[in-house]
Amino acid sequence: MSFKNDFKSKKKDFLLCKEESFEMTDLAAAGSTTYSGNFRMKKPDNVQLAIPEAPELISREALKAFLEVPRANDSSVEIIDVRSYEEFASGAITGSVNIPYETFTPDAAKELAQKHYGTVGHSVVFASTQSPDLDLSAALVLMGACQEVGVKGLEVLILQMGLLGWFQAYGDNVALTQNFLSEKWQPILSQLKSPSKGSNA
Repeated sequence: MSFKNDFKSKKKDFLLCKEESFEMTDLAAAGSTTYSGNFRMKKPDNVQLAIPEAPELISREALKAFLEVPRANDSSVEIIDVRSYEEFASGAITGSVNIPYETFTPDAAKELAQKHYGTVGHSVVFASTQSPDLDLSAALVLMGACQEVGVKGLEVLILQMGLLGWFQAYGDNVALTQNFLSEKWQPILSQLKSPSKGSNA
């Protein structure tokens, strides 16, 4: 299977997974020019390697559990927010690192992969308000970089339901979400339907 077709297949799988777990209305009604019900998929630039499998999803509950347990000098889980600097400044997961998607080049991905070279049990979690989109694209770039530099065992994950799902559940929790601007996000979050049954906030 070509990379192009493989990428389209992974997009479809992620959209189906998202539809089953989190329904989103057309956010254009909320007066937002950034978010809409139509996800804009970006093909990673300069990635020629076939990706053997799609990145897995991590639930917001699982990520929350990790953040709530003190881990001094623990670098085994890295949360990367691929939104713009401005978006990141308006609210983000506590402890996450902002690397805008436009700056996440193949070389940057290789540098990140090499940082985890030889480690065991490390994970990188990508997060975005446009999900699955920028986060999935960045994850695939990193997976391709891991193959190229020979990094094995690094778990590449996508935050299930994206940052909108995170903000919906934990936006007001200062221990889990930093710099949350309620006046910016609440009009958007109010357009979201509640998660399906079985998803505990």
